[in-house]
Amino acid sequence: MGIGTSSPGSPLDVNGVIRTNSYLNINDVGYIRSTAGVLNIQGGSTSTTVSNNANNATLMTILNNGNVGIGTTAPNYKFQVTGSTAGDIISKFNNTSVTGYGINIQNGLDTNYALGISNAAGSANNIQLFGNGNGYF
Repeated sequence: MGIGTSSPGSPLDVNGVIRTNSYLNINDVGYIRSTAGVLNIQGGSTSTTVSNNANNATLMTILNNGNVGIGTTAPNYKFQVTGSTAGDIISKFNNTSVTGYGINIQNGLDTNYALGISNAAGSANNIQLFGNGNGYF
């Protein structure tokens, strides 16, 4: 069936905007694709969330200010990952190339941290590496 087209290329082919007041349900294996290279997902007035349908758990939140959170619905930073299970590895970076970086953190100002690791309270800096190469452990 074609809506807005006289030559549909699939069982339902819509040429134009689709609007629903509820939700779009894609059964089985589904995906959303843009052949133009732009995919615009809009959420609520303060954030956009990606959820798991099995238990309606929020997996990722994107706030209107651009902050992205995984494991938190209120990220305070441009990218914040939060875990709460004992023994969890919060993040893992694995580069199998012999010439690549595992983690590359850059900071443009010599006097600011390129990398800082502190205790849970944030009151003791255990490791500090500065943009100019200096640091202490």
